[in-house]
Amino acid sequence: MDELWNYGLEKIWTHIAINTIKKYQIQEKYLHLDSTSISVKGDYLKSKDSEETITVTYGYSKDKRPDDQQFMVDLIVSNDGDIPLLIKIGSGNQSDKKMFTERIKEYQENINQESKEITYIADSALYTAENLQKLKQIKWISRVPITIKKAKELLEIKEEKNWIISEKVGYSYQEHKVNYQGIEQRWLIVLSEARKESDLKKLNKNREKEEQTIQEQIKKWTTRKKKSLEELEQEIKAFKKKLLFYELKVIDYKKESNSQKEEVYSATFEIKINQERISLEKNKAGKFILATNVLNKEELPSEELLLQYKNQLAL
Repeated sequence: MDELWNYGLEKIWTHIAINTIKKYQIQEKYLHLDSTSISVKGDYLKSKDSEETITVTYGYSKDKRPDDQQFMVDLIVSNDGDIPLLIKIGSGNQSDKKMFTERIKEYQENINQESKEITYIADSALYTAENLQKLKQIKWISRVPITIKKAKELLEIKEEKNWIISEKVGYSYQEHKVNYQGIEQRWLIVLSEARKESDLKKLNKNREKEEQTIQEQIKKWTTRKKKSLEELEQEIKAFKKKLLFYELKVIDYKKESNSQKEEVYSATFEIKINQERISLEKNKAGKFILATNVLNKEELPSEELLLQYKNQLAL
């Protein structure tokens, strides 16, 4: 055992992982990749001794403690028994987008010694233009960020037909072939009934909140009249840009004198609900998109694609 310690902790873990896989015949067909943040108290000095030394610092807190400094724990876990096969400690401000491909590379080079065919599963942090290019020779499953234009378009389409009912209760899906960033992929649009119900409730709550905000702002413009028509117009213009569910139309502007006999300006408005935006948001409710570069449906059926990603969320 003393000889192992001379290798360093990373090599020790690699040795343990390889032997665990062999001894217990752990299946590596699907591996799950994720990270979590560990919040800590106290002061921590930045070390200049080595580039490998992590930095305990502030970053995106996955355990909802942005007031604390943190470090990250990166994991690659087997689908077969949720066994951790790669563990790496990272700085508190590390980027998952960069880290995910680095951890996959480490696993391929150090632990996957038999060059087994592995499909890596990760959340949307994996799905970037740069990462897709780096992973051309690696099989993967990931969630597609809804900020991507093609994803927005597919999610907003009102498609009542062609949904396949999943074996997983409460889910249905439809598949599309997509070329994104020069990479041929299969995109699975998934509809979750439970999430749809939650999204629609949230949509209605946000709509009501926006309506209340509009009424409060109109009241301010009415009680705190502007001394400049241009200032009022600019303020209204800026406010309208923030609206999502409603349209605010100025009927007319009114000029009058205040108690100091100064000219002041107010306006009357018409509030109209944005039905087109409401419809688009309703169409998106409950939907998300999964992607894979495994094009062979016999190798990775759509049902299996959904199941394996849901296993990622259960870890």
